[in-house]
This record gives sequence, C-alpha cells and structure tokens, in this order.
Amino acid sequence: MAYNFLIQNSIKANDLNKAEEYAKAALEISRGMDIEDFQMERYYSLAGIYLKNGKMIR
Repeated sequence: MAYNFLIQNSIKANDLNKAEEYAKAALEISRGMDIEDFQMERYYSLAGIYLKNGKMIR
C-alpha cells in the first residue's frame, strides 16, 4: 500500500510529523481494507507517534 511506503520513508527521514499525517490519512480510508493491511497501517502510525515522543524503536 502506498501509505506504508510513505510512512516508512518519513520515519527513516526523521520527518515524524509527515509520518503521523500519512498514518492518520491511511486510517481514515481504511474502512474497506483487509484487516492485515489495517493492522500494518496502525503499526506504522503507532511507531511514528512513539518516535515523535522521543523514544527509539529497535
């Protein structure tokens, strides 16, 4: 899914505000998604929020 790519690249570039925006947009359109895709979008959303709060994910 395109949002996964955008979220991953934003997190890698440390542009956490953009990552969070993409994650929120992905969640808004997720009603018709497969549950696995939805869970991946949610994971990246949470990862972006986690990093934005100054914590590292390893």
